Amino acid sequence: MTMSNLHHSSDSYLINEKLDAIYNVHYFKKMFLDDPYRVLIDFPKNKFRSMMILSDTPKDVTLPTLDEGFQFLVLLSDSTDDEYRRVLLNSPLYKEHEIKYDVKLKILNKVLDKQRHKHPEGFNQDIKYKIVRTYLVKLAFHIQVIRIYKTTLPPNLTPEEENEFYDNVKNSVRVRIERESIKLANRSTP
Repeated sequence: MTMSNLHHSSDSYLINEKLDAIYNVHYFKKMFLDDPYRVLIDFPKNKFRSMMILSDTPKDVTLPTLDEGFQFLVLLSDSTDDEYRRVLLNSPLYKEHEIKYDVKLKILNKVLDKQRHKHPEGFNQDIKYKIVRTYLVKLAFHIQVIRIYKTTLPPNLTPEEENEFYDNVKNSVRVRIERESIKLANRSTP
């Protein structure tokens, strides 16, 4: 290693140390590693994608172009529900899992409705974070449930047979829930 390489290497190290301090890399790593949802399929990658949804367009900075599947988006906290839908439904969150649009819309609408009910005065940056985070977690759970469900399917089913199997499971669960609610109602009746 030449002296100039050594000097360059130490400069890079100092710059990286400064950037690590500025951006609080230790907290950033802790936030990723201590997250209870990290065991969900692709959660760290999609959590990072959710963190790329900015609250405003940076001044005097050009946002870099990143690899496919990672992009900076801007979502103002006081945006309308339609703007939240436009940005989040078209975001790259869990894009490789091809979640149906109507499923994503249903999940997001529930999240937005709950927050609008809690905060009729409007959203601030903290609430926007909760909306994005809750949407992300619900997508992750959806993916996980679908993955578990698909492992229970008998092999070599046609799409029609898979839909029939799904309907049977759904009806079976519905019947079980109804039976349990009838049992509970009968117990509480004198």
